[in-house]
Amino acid sequence: MTHNNRSEIYREAENARRAGDLIESGDKYLQLTYLGIVKSNMHHVGMLSSLTNLKYAVVCYRVAGNDERCENIARQGILICEDVLADRIDGDDVERQAWSGLAHEHIGDLRRIAGLDDPNAYQTAMQYYESVEAASKLDLVMAWANENEFYQSSKYIAHLADAADQSIDPETARDLRSLSLTRRITFRQSSFGDILTELDQNDLLEWNGNPLAIPDDEE
Repeated sequence: MTHNNRSEIYREAENARRAGDLIESGDKYLQLTYLGIVKSNMHHVGMLSSLTNLKYAVVCYRVAGNDERCENIARQGILICEDVLADRIDGDDVERQAWSGLAHEHIGDLRRIAGLDDPNAYQTAMQYYESVEAASKLDLVMAWANENEFYQSSKYIAHLADAADQSIDPETARDLRSLSLTRRITFRQSSFGDILTELDQNDLLEWNGNPLAIPDDEE
């Protein structure tokens, strides 16, 4: 599967979402997930990056009212994260903690979207992120902000907030945009429930292309 083919699948997923065919959109996002995992050669970076597409699939199924598929695919994603956490994360101690935090962040999102019990996934992610921030100088923390896999997960929650018409204040948007590792978790803990409640009242998933983009007056 070439890059262009994957780009075409992404366009199909987005077109179906905008047209209100959320089951088709979810299926396309899921296809992207599987392709991404194959392309990753089972390395933790590519696998965790692929999980954001799976989260788009899961929320599409939820809003479409297909609760069974929503839960089944969410459980698949949780198992993938647990496999990554078991023995697939390499690098130094700070790297392992950062990627472990992202895996638990994904687990928390998937459990929340599918209505599964979430006793500690976000709390565990927070503990990992606090350790990373405590061990890092500012420039090293900001280096994580440039990791696409982390940015995509922040953009994900911002997309859902936008679709739910739950505005993100400028200060929080800056926090999410700069990817303060701990702030991304506190925002989820405080806001995700309200976002999902609002989305449940909708038949569509519509959001701006990049709700975390820097406004013109901040440039």
